[in-house]
Amino acid sequence: MALTILNNITAIAAENQLNITSNSLNSTLEQLSSGSRINSGADDPAGLAIANGLSANIATLTQSSSNATDGVGELQVADGALSQVTTLLDRAIARFEREQKSMGSNVTVFKNYSPDVPLVRFDAELMERVVSNLLVNAAQASPPGGVVTVKTLSDQAEVEISVIDRGSGIDPKDIENIFNPFFTTKSQGVGFGLAIVSKIVEEHGGRITVESTPGEGSIFRVFLPAAA
Repeated sequence: MALTILNNITAIAAENQLNITSNSLNSTLEQLSSGSRINSGADDPAGLAIANGLSANIATLTQSSSNATDGVGELQVADGALSQVTTLLDRAIARFEREQKSMGSNVTVFKNYSPDVPLVRFDAELMERVVSNLLVNAAQASPPGGVVTVKTLSDQAEVEISVIDRGSGIDPKDIENIFNPFFTTKSQGVGFGLAIVSKIVEEHGGRITVESTPGEGSIFRVFLPAAA
C-alpha cells in the first residue's frame, strides 16, 4: 500500500511537472490529499503513516499558500511585512522544541544570531515552515542528545540563515538530488519536504544551499534579500 501511495504521487508529479507556483501548488496538494486519503488503508501501518504525514503537511501548506495569495495566483511575498529574521527563528525554534518534547526527542538548539541583521520582507507562515522543516531534518540526522545550531549572518544585501547539525551527513552522490521532489533517503519519507522548502525560498527571491560531510554533519543555508 505504501508503494501505491508513492506511485500515485509520482504520477501526479510527472503529469504536472511540479510547477509549484501558488495555483499549481494548491492543485497538486489537493490531488496529493485525495491520494493519501484513498490509499491510507488501516491494514497497512507504513502506508497509513505516510498518508497521515502527507495529510498534516498538505493541510498546513495549503493554508499557507492560501494566505499568501491575492486571488491572482502568485505568491505575494513582495507585499509581505518587513520583519526581523530573529523573531521568525525564535518562533520556529519554540515550536520545534514543543513538538520534539512531545515525541521524546532531546536535541538542543543553540542560537548564534549576528547583531544588526537588516529587515527582510517575507510571508511569516511560509518561512516558519521552511525553518521548521530544516530543524526537524537536522534533529533526525543528529545523535541522541545532539546539538543543532541556528545561525544568522548578513552582508546588508542579503540575510543568511544557517541550520547546522553534527549528525550523519549526506552521501555526496545524493547532494545534487536533495531538493528534487520525491527524492529521499528515509525509509518512511516521501521526499516532498525539501522540494517545498526550496520553492518557498525561491518565491521569496532567495536561494538555499547545502554542504555536508558524511559522519560529520550538514549545513543548510537560506539566503534572503535584505529590504532596500
